[in-house]
Amino acid sequence: MAMLPLLACTALHADEGDDRRLQWKLTPSYYDNSDGTHAYDVNLRADFGDQRAWIGDYRDSQGYHQARAGFDWVNQIGFVNLDLSGQYATGGFFGGSATAQIGSADNYALLGWGRTNLHPYYNLNFDPNDAVTAGFGTKALMRGLEAQLYHIWDDRLATRQHVTHLLLRYAIDEHSRCSLDLSYKHGLADPETYVHGYAVAATYAWHHVFARLAYDQHANFNLPNQKRISVGLLF
Repeated sequence: MAMLPLLACTALHADEGDDRRLQWKLTPSYYDNSDGTHAYDVNLRADFGDQRAWIGDYRDSQGYHQARAGFDWVNQIGFVNLDLSGQYATGGFFGGSATAQIGSADNYALLGWGRTNLHPYYNLNFDPNDAVTAGFGTKALMRGLEAQLYHIWDDRLATRQHVTHLLLRYAIDEHSRCSLDLSYKHGLADPETYVHGYAVAATYAWHHVFARLAYDQHANFNLPNQKRISVGLLF
């Protein structure tokens, strides 16, 4: 995926509050595929209240390289939290998406839609790009816990690709928090090959640093499985 899940993830993982100070997030990542290929990515994001801008650079061991840039804007309209996003990548890729969180602070629905110009793009969000998102979330289960269940499916390219996520975020104390993203996918890797698999991503953050580990079967609906590690710094 590129745009819609990117936007969904941005909305779902955003820091609490509307701090008007400029804040930075630096995230280098390493990707290891079961076919022997590997890749590196570095992403730098700037947050200023309800606006976010970011740049990234991706390179793999087969010589593929792509630079990216994007912008997100979040606006509260009554009981709707609307997140609009746009993205550009070298090679002529453009994409955009809109995701709405509808309801109260404790219980809400999630609806989203994304579109791209279908130019080549290595998807670092690992869900379909041209897709619809629907789901719900709650903070009412227990103190410090937010749970979200949402489904993403391709509605444009007839790939029959579907991904279901269960995302749990937990504030351990004032200085540390963790999250667990469990997902299941199924759909066409190509016109002749149907795949299905599971993925898990665990993140732990302490003060201004964080680490994320992930294992993804048929990442991006390709045949290889993938291991990912990311570390990051907020400043």
